[in-house]
Amino acid sequence: MAVFYLYQNTIQFGEDLDRIDMFYRLGLRSCQLTYNERNFVGVGCRAETASGGFDEGGLTDFGRETIDRMNSLGMLVDLAHANERTMADAIEHSRMPVHNSHTGCNDLYPHIRNMSDANMRAMAERGGVIGVCQLRPFLTSDKPGTLDDYLRHVDHAVQVVGLEHVCIGSDRDHRVIEMSEDYIAELRQEEGSQVENSELPYFIPELNGPSRMTAVWDGLVARGYSEDEVEKIMGTTLYRLYAEVIG
Repeated sequence: MAVFYLYQNTIQFGEDLDRIDMFYRLGLRSCQLTYNERNFVGVGCRAETASGGFDEGGLTDFGRETIDRMNSLGMLVDLAHANERTMADAIEHSRMPVHNSHTGCNDLYPHIRNMSDANMRAMAERGGVIGVCQLRPFLTSDKPGTLDDYLRHVDHAVQVVGLEHVCIGSDRDHRVIEMSEDYIAELRQEEGSQVENSELPYFIPELNGPSRMTAVWDGLVARGYSEDEVEKIMGTTLYRLYAEVIG
């Protein structure tokens, strides 16, 4: 068992690169560039312009400096929640492999949070890894969804970039989560307007609880993956990325 501290944004760095060193000394080993909105580093996937369209801007000059500092320290650059342009810019600029820790495959199922095949290929060509998330709205419009809806995204990612660049990026913990009024209210307090009734429920039944990783393992085997191939998807690919970037 291991724990790697991650921030889902770079706002804690402000515009001060030395703060990256400080957080590294405190144990931070991975950091998302953005969380949905625009910040000093780049543009999130849900950021909008004044006219109401999606912001198609990319990595800023400070964002490039931030990636340079993260590279030099051995802090993993995470592309989750960034828009396509910011992802592409970060992949091109980083000297080290980058990660999208939790996303779906946009060319299989279009969603603002998902990653295009083009960016997946570019990331893999530089050694990066895509983590396929388990949140239903990013995977399918069917409700409540099935394990196969998830495995189709894993399959698609493997077909696009290969086993050496795909891992599990679940985006949730191991408990059973009930979509109760209290839980939804808590989500709205934390996430605001991005919690949309049309996207509920979030969790596929087979993936909602402590046995979900066993379900994924068995599902991949049933689809014809060998034990060694499943081991890569379930952990050793990510271990390789961590060893290369974090040390």
